[in-house]
Amino acid sequence: MSDQNLVELAVNQPYPMGLPLGEGAISDFLRLASNRLLIVMPDITESEARVLRNGEMRGGMLSKNGAILFLWQFGKKGKPIITLDSPFDIRSIQDIQLYNIDNKETRLVIDVHIVDSKSKMVRGLRSLTMPPGFSIDFLCAVQDQISSINFGETQHHKWRALQPCALTKQTQMWLLGR
Repeated sequence: MSDQNLVELAVNQPYPMGLPLGEGAISDFLRLASNRLLIVMPDITESEARVLRNGEMRGGMLSKNGAILFLWQFGKKGKPIITLDSPFDIRSIQDIQLYNIDNKETRLVIDVHIVDSKSKMVRGLRSLTMPPGFSIDFLCAVQDQISSINFGETQHHKWRALQPCALTKQTQMWLLGR
């Protein structure tokens, strides 16, 4: 990436990149620039921003029939306060950056951007790593998704019928590191 493509982000400043129409979490992973988890919520309170910026972050993933759904929990002392989900489809990414699993300690770095959808202001930034097991599970699920003849619509519909906090009980929720 050249210096011309660098974007400066700062808390309490306008978010310089485009925002999706919806709200929630968007897993913008395996891109040439980074692995970005964009969290977009309206009227983020100071306590919500604090939990999203500094609280424990756990992540899990469901993968079935060509569909991948990430689950994210932010909380304190093992107690979730905010739970979000985000679908992921490698087939929709133009500038894919696939990673080699060099060893069983491979970790993916995630840059979390927390943005208030009403004010378009950055409310928090943080970078964490996925634990090795979660990283490997995700990269294996991506390979399965690439080779799947299913596009996952039916599976996503089934998952969307449930609340994200209920879905977290169907997978391992990994504690992400700093």
